[in-house]
Parts: sequence; C-alpha cells; structure tokens
Amino acid sequence: MKIDINSIGYRWKGIYSPYLSYVDGDVVYQNGSVLVYRGGTLQNFALGQQDALLAGQLLNGGVSVGGSWGQVLHSNAASGVEFRFEAERGGTIATALMDTYNGIGTYSNNHYMQTLMNEGMVRTWGRSYAGCSGTGRPDDISYNKPGRVAFPADAPRVVSIKSGWDTVFYIMSDGSLWVTGNSSEYINGLGTGTNQLIPTKLSGKGELGLNTVVTKVFTAFDYYGQQRAGCLDSNGYVYFWGMNNYGCCGWGNTTVAQTPKVVPWSITNPCKDVWMSAGQYQATMFITLDGRAYMAGEVNSTGLGGGDKYTPTRFNPWDSEAPVKKFGSSESLGHWAPGSYYRDWGVLLENGDLYLWGDDGGQVGGGWGDGTTGDNYPSTAGYPKLCLTGVKDFVTKSGGYHTSIALMNDGTIKTTGSSGGGMNGYAVDTTTWSTLGGSYLTNVTKIRGLGGLYQGSVMALRSDGKCVGWGLNDDGHLGIGNAVTPDWAIPSTWDFVRLNKTVVDFQLSGACYGGVADVTVHYLCSDGSVYASGVGTYGQTGSRTDDVRYTPNQIIF
Repeated sequence: MKIDINSIGYRWKGIYSPYLSYVDGDVVYQNGSVLVYRGGTLQNFALGQQDALLAGQLLNGGVSVGGSWGQVLHSNAASGVEFRFEAERGGTIATALMDTYNGIGTYSNNHYMQTLMNEGMVRTWGRSYAGCSGTGRPDDISYNKPGRVAFPADAPRVVSIKSGWDTVFYIMSDGSLWVTGNSSEYINGLGTGTNQLIPTKLSGKGELGLNTVVTKVFTAFDYYGQQRAGCLDSNGYVYFWGMNNYGCCGWGNTTVAQTPKVVPWSITNPCKDVWMSAGQYQATMFITLDGRAYMAGEVNSTGLGGGDKYTPTRFNPWDSEAPVKKFGSSESLGHWAPGSYYRDWGVLLENGDLYLWGDDGGQVGGGWGDGTTGDNYPSTAGYPKLCLTGVKDFVTKSGGYHTSIALMNDGTIKTTGSSGGGMNGYAVDTTTWSTLGGSYLTNVTKIRGLGGLYQGSVMALRSDGKCVGWGLNDDGHLGIGNAVTPDWAIPSTWDFVRLNKTVVDFQLSGACYGGVADVTVHYLCSDGSVYASGVGTYGQTGSRTDDVRYTPNQIIF
C-alpha cells in the first residue's frame, strides 16, 4: 500500500521556483514569507502569524486577546475559541438547576444547590447536611466547589432534580425515583430511620412499584412545617410519605407513612397535578385529569370548612368550572407572640382568576387588593375573595404583614399589601393592586418569592434573559451591587441583576423570615454557566470563606 502524499494535507516544497508546477496544498518560501498554493494562486499561509510580537498571544485578523490568570484556551460551541478557567470541565455544562419550590412560604431549601449536567451527571455544592448532597459524607460540612453526586455506575440518566429542605429526589430516564438525604419525619421515604448518604432507588419501596414511571415530585415546608413529600405516576396515581397532619395525605386517617403509600382515591380519580401547602396545618390539592380540584387536610387550609378532611373532597367555592392551575400557601411566625402564626392560601384557575383567603387582620393588611382589610375564611361572608383576574402566577406572604404579588398574563407584575422590606415595591402599605416596576418588570416569565413575619423578597425573570428583584436585600441576593433594602418604588433605584449573560432559569435557596433574608439566588445561563448572588454561608456562592456576593459570582465546575 502506498500513501498518496497529495491527500494528507499541506506539503512543504522548499524555496519557490517559477520553473516548477504546484498543486493545492503545496507550501513554499518566497521573499521572506511562507505561502500556500490554493485555487491556482499563492496565498499567505497562517495569516496573522507575522503580527505576533509576544508569546502567548492569540491572533485573529491582527488583533491579540488574552485571558486571566488560571485560564486556558478552549474551542466553544460557536465555532470559535474562548478562555476558560482550568478548573472547568471542558465541554461539561449545566443544563438544569434543582427545583427548590417548596409551596411558596418562607423556606426553599437548606442552603445548597445541585445542577444537572449535559453528560447526565449531577454536581452539588453548598451545605451537605444529613446526606442531602449525596456525596457520602455523613457530617454537616460545606462545599464551595461542585462535587459529583455519587450515583452507582449502572444508574439510569438523571432527568430532573427536586429538593425538599434537606432531602433531594431524582427522576431518572427510566421513570424510577431515587433519593438522598434526611430521614427525619421519614421524609426520604426509605423507612430505615437513617439518613441516606448517597442516592438510592426509592422505587420499589412501600407501595411505589419498582417499575412505576414517576412523572413529578412535590414537597412543601414552612416556618412551623412538618416534612412530607409525594409523587405522581404516569397513571395519575398519587403517593405520599412522611407526616400526615390532619389527614392531608388523603388516606382516610392521620397515620404516618415511613415509605411511599398510594392514595386509594387517586386510583379511581387519576390526577394530572398535585400541590401541597406548607406549614404544620397542612392540606393537599389534587387536580384530576379534567382539572377539577379536591382537597384533603386541615379545615382552614383546605378552604372547605366544616372540619378536617381525611379523604379528597371536591373544592369549588366559586361560580366557575374553569380548571385549577395552582395552589399555594404561606404559614409563618406571628409578630405578636412566640409560637403564634399567620396563614394565607391562594388558588389560581387556568382562566387567570386568583382567589385568596386566610389572615389579613394582623399588624398590616391589604393583601386582598380590593381596598379592604380583615381575615377571610370559609366561615366569613364573601369567602373566598376573587382578588384579581388575568393572572399567570402568584406569591402570597403572611406573618401579620400580608403581601400579595401577581405575575399577569401580559408579563407585568401587580402587588398589594404590606411594604415591609419593600416586598410590595412601595414605601407605604397599600390595599389595592398596582402595577410595579415600570420598564423593568415587563415580559416577565417567572417569579419566585420568600417571606414571613414582617418582610419578604421576590425575584423575576424576563423573556430577554434579564433578572430583576425587589424587597429585602440585607445580604445582597438581589444581585445589584449592594446589601441594603432600598425603596424599589423609586424608578431611579431599580436595577437588573448585574450579570452580563442571558439567564434561562433561576432558583432560590435558604429562607426569608423575621426581617432576615438568608437567601442565595442561583442563575442558569444560556451558555450552560451558573452564577450565584447573596448569602455565601456553606459555600453556596462558590466562596471558600463563605463570602456574600452582591453581584453574581460564577460557580466553576
């Protein structure tokens, strides 16, 4: 076998001679330059190298660029090159953040974050408590650099991550459910009474079949919360484990389940979604395939009145057959005595109608937005209040300082109620809905908020990838370069999160209660990078000294 040298790329032909014939790919030396024969003519070979003056320069049409200390050059997905930190895993990017939604309320999770990576692995950083990091460490430690969650080599690919307070659930590509973390109140569902330090399969435990396809996991936790969790399968069957206060799991009793237990009612009434209230006085909303809502749990939390409901009971306290979209709640510390509480609940219909009920008679009311104040319960005339129409999502905060925030279908934000911490965006309390934020809060696609007692905070994401937050900001999680709580109603004080990236998602970790915003915001950007702003405790912001970050800091994978 002979090698055809004409087929293996450039060929060095020495000094150019006008008496020789050349073909494409021949390289010669002429008049101090190196030339390549291409398309019938001699052209400059390695254009730009003659401009190189200093070692280490990258040349692009005569322009030199450089990276920072500790960076190396990589090719990127845009057919170009870029400098990255050497500690980064080349080609490995984040594709999703762990979902930390915990029933609205005061708490998201216990100061940690996990991300799903493009190769199917999961990275974790922040607080590793009771095994929630899944790295095998039993003690309470911190990770400021993401480590790999220790799945077995034969585990299916992870497709979604959902956290409770200190427990993490994973839905896998085969529909199986895995878990790692705390066993307190049987929240990890394994029934062993011991913390799970690395992910293990929850499918096959209790009444959750080994081959059952899980489609969603749900959790809820708040100031006086007792932990429970649940999941929905592809048949529409609902499973719960953990605490069962007031019969909120719908089993017909108040028995605690150490392992997953199916709700018998859901076998004959398949569900498309489930929402759990946060707090000690718990309730569950079951949404059947036709969008009808059923409630189980504590008398007021269910909105049904007339006593606690141990089995799902039809919930339709409005003159509409519109399907239900969402149920949320807030149960937090009362301002007037230790151990006291305030509670608020809300239901959003698919047609955009927002109904709210609960406490509005504390120190500051006005969270209904109808110009009135005062509590509203199933026993109250005019229950429940139709508070707003045209709504896409909502946040409600109790604590005796009632505030409500609504994301409208047109992408704007409306607020009403207490101004504590600037959560309603104004320097004064209000009792009617007002559009907030001017040009900053337009084309909003997502909101998340935490709050309890006096104050709270909200973050919003716009369709153009910009984030903007308002409210309590004592540790800088709003990402605008300071750590104060300004009056966000003044247009000149509004600012976007200072991150020159296109944000595609964000999640909150930590808690906001009693005038303290112990919150970190994590941002997922369109290029697969992740940034964090706010409280640095337990290494959440990527700082090995737990530094707070007033502007987003990159998490290096």
